[in-house]
Amino acid sequence: MALQPQDATGVSVDPLLQTVIAAEHALAATWQRLNTLRREAFYGGRYNSAEYDRAVQEYRAAERSLRAARSQWGRRRTEHAGPAETAPDRGLIQAA
Repeated sequence: MALQPQDATGVSVDPLLQTVIAAEHALAATWQRLNTLRREAFYGGRYNSAEYDRAVQEYRAAERSLRAARSQWGRRRTEHAGPAETAPDRGLIQAA
């Protein structure tokens, strides 16, 4: 497996991986906001349709951003991987 660029503390400094991590955090934050609005509507009886719609749109945008970041990171990983790293594991295929 190819080594990831790391800083002195061993943390990955791969900019594409950092983009994926940031997108995952953004998705988690938008999910928390959406879930909070759902709970408030269900338990508290407080429902603001415009606010809820904005939260859904933000969640979907964060989801698209994460998919794009993962796709870009995945493409780069397969481009830099050697043939042994991208070949399927023959043991798993035979076991199936």
